[in-house]
Amino acid sequence: MDRAGKLGSLANKIPGYRGYRAKEDRRDADRVVRDKISDELEARAARAEQLASKMAAARDLANAGAVNGVVQEIRLLATRIRTASYGYGGLFSNQDVNGAALAQIQAFDETLLDGVPALDPVLQSLEQAGLTGITTAVAEVNDVVRHLSTQFDARSSVVETAKPSAVTPALPPISAALDQTEPPKPPDAFELHDRDAIAILGDNAVVDARIDITGTNPIRLFRLEGNPKRWLVVPSVAGKEFGLLTETAAPDKVSATTLDGVEFKPASPQSGMGSAVGAGGEQKNLPVTFVELTGASDPNARALLIDWGTERLAFRGQPVHPDDVEIFGSTLK
Repeated sequence: MDRAGKLGSLANKIPGYRGYRAKEDRRDADRVVRDKISDELEARAARAEQLASKMAAARDLANAGAVNGVVQEIRLLATRIRTASYGYGGLFSNQDVNGAALAQIQAFDETLLDGVPALDPVLQSLEQAGLTGITTAVAEVNDVVRHLSTQFDARSSVVETAKPSAVTPALPPISAALDQTEPPKPPDAFELHDRDAIAILGDNAVVDARIDITGTNPIRLFRLEGNPKRWLVVPSVAGKEFGLLTETAAPDKVSATTLDGVEFKPASPQSGMGSAVGAGGEQKNLPVTFVELTGASDPNARALLIDWGTERLAFRGQPVHPDDVEIFGSTLK
């Protein structure tokens, strides 16, 4: 399908769009397309703003400031696109407009309508970035925003002059690499629920509670029925190891490196928001600080410390390969 045909399938879904061929329809078409693009950008800004708010609530102020900068850049472009003011010359004049200019306007519209979703994978990278990866992730988002801004500037030139621009309509560079790539999916175990039956290394168990920690490196902890209290720790990123940990006495500090007499390597604390659900009820959106630890002398030792409001939790155990976890489904069926 050529660009004009593709634009037809995109723009015709926008209420009020009638295209640029008829002079009397051009201003309305320009308005509805720009409003649609601006709305889509605002949705991405709100997504980034939610991440910044979570970081601020977790007192991660430096990274919250960087993400707020992303919010401002996206909103600035959305406002420019929505409020652009054109006179009655160029595309909106009573003179015939070069067919090449009309075709290029359509191509720029297609590029912007298709290009805004290119923010989704880079925003996902921002949401999943570790403490040391925020700067790179922010730069990736801003690169896409700048590209879209350049495309809109070229489109505005065509509207104002009714002449083709020297700038070629083009999707953000990142789109080409991601075009045929699905966003990474969490492992199946990340979606476990209460009363789900599983087997870990052949040992059967039933989930009876869950802790959900969001942030730059989301993890979920699933408590297994019985004593001692064992937890399956599952990261949100496929391919990473799981942990099978047992609840133990918490140390005095979340930064501790000794647990049950076992030495662990120091690690940087991470922050996020935590929720818990179990037979006793549910708690939501509490600021959480947590540290994931690896044994100093035993590479197979794992530990997890969580500061949860006024409560500190500690877990110690071993890594588990995702392939060693089998999911049978709910026991409530």
